[in-house]
Amino acid sequence: MNPAVQTMFVAKQKQEGNRACCDCGERNPKWASVGHGTFICLDCSGTHRSLGVHISFVQSTTLDTWKSQRQVRKMKLASGNAAFNDFLRARGVPEEVIHGRPGTTDPARLRRKYHSHAAELWRERLDALVDGVEWIEPEPVEYADLAPASPDAGRQRSPSDSAKRRGGAPAAAGAPAPAPGQSFLKSLIRGSSGAARSPPQLRAKPKRGSASPARASDGTDLSGVWAIQGAAGE
Repeated sequence: MNPAVQTMFVAKQKQEGNRACCDCGERNPKWASVGHGTFICLDCSGTHRSLGVHISFVQSTTLDTWKSQRQVRKMKLASGNAAFNDFLRARGVPEEVIHGRPGTTDPARLRRKYHSHAAELWRERLDALVDGVEWIEPEPVEYADLAPASPDAGRQRSPSDSAKRRGGAPAAAGAPAPAPGQSFLKSLIRGSSGAARSPPQLRAKPKRGSASPARASDGTDLSGVWAIQGAAGE
């Protein structure tokens, strides 16, 4: 290990909060959680490894070489064990989650601690410190901020709403749906003026079973409408 790095670790571990494991209080921790800039014992380091390197990257302060300057800088700039635990405590992480008894390792407790939103904020804060950029803690999301912009926003539309938007009256409940082609025939009977009038009479009646194009007696073009001789015809 680089002598300068070793000297830095010796100085950091002389600080009061760093003389005991950040998670269980075991004395003289020799391992580090680089992502948090904290010192932990051998037993807790095993649980840290199970969290994944994106949560906690673990290295020995006496055995590893520490070639990454970014990792060294994280440990150098980090405030240490006490500051980390105080940060979690101030953001609502329970005391029984933050600290355990010396010599006891509870993987479930450590998962709760390091998967907490407060621990994620600490990691972001430390990354910003190493990058030399300002870190602004995001405000907690209030449920009021997620409310609809207006009383009608997000409300499910009813059939009457749709009818009003089309300019018509809402259909009565249980009213039968129009037969296929009925709306089309009504529009032809009304004509371009939109005024209702009596249905036009066909000039000729086709033979039984046959179909032919028809024209109304008043001259209305009924192209496409076919008069079919019904069973109760002639």
